[in-house]
Amino acid sequence: MTAEDTLAPTGTMAGASGGGERRRHPRCPVGGRAVAFYGGCTCAVHDVSVTGLALRCAVFDAEQRAADQVDIFLADSSLYLPGLPIRLVAEACIAPPSMFSSLRVRRLGLQFGLLSGDQQRSLDEFIAVCRAPLF
Repeated sequence: MTAEDTLAPTGTMAGASGGGERRRHPRCPVGGRAVAFYGGCTCAVHDVSVTGLALRCAVFDAEQRAADQVDIFLADSSLYLPGLPIRLVAEACIAPPSMFSSLRVRRLGLQFGLLSGDQQRSLDEFIAVCRAPLF
């Protein structure tokens, strides 16, 4: 595990300050198989657990717009999870900004809010598909 793989609630890397993994639930790497629609951006889903997910987003604006919902699409299974309630708990720059570009890559840590029964079942199915080996 690298420092990049652990985000602290302040948006700093927990590994950089000597902190360890603080999540209660194991994360499932998604490996570029899913995209999320968050705050007007299309983001790559980095990993997911039953309590939240990490996204990587290319951000052109000065500030990432926070949103209270995220839509997730898993391409290889056609799973679509619309309108999942979330809150932003961590944000970090993972690619240094270039003086020649307004593009920034941000890693966002999102925590799920209260999910409906259908949303929880869909999330459980999403995680199960992500854990299944690719053939």
